[in-house]
Amino acid sequence: GARLPGPPLPVVALVRERGERFNTACAGAVSGIACAFAVAPLDVVKARKQVQNARGGAMQAAGQHYGGTLASLRLILRQEGVAGFYRGLP
Repeated sequence: GARLPGPPLPVVALVRERGERFNTACAGAVSGIACAFAVAPLDVVKARKQVQNARGGAMQAAGQHYGGTLASLRLILRQEGVAGFYRGLP
């Protein structure tokens, strides 16, 4: 639209600033959710490897040996599907 000459009105500046804050908050929320979805499978692998180390050979006898990170991701995907990556997380 047409702009009035002179400095912007204080109300217009305040509304614009609040809009920018809202956009920034929404962008932060979306990026936080995306990060949580990306990192959760790695947290599951880490936790299962820690349990495996604590239990020793009991998990290997049950057929659940978690080797490297990629092998562990494949094992969880093959045995439990995608839901296995998010099981047990808060």
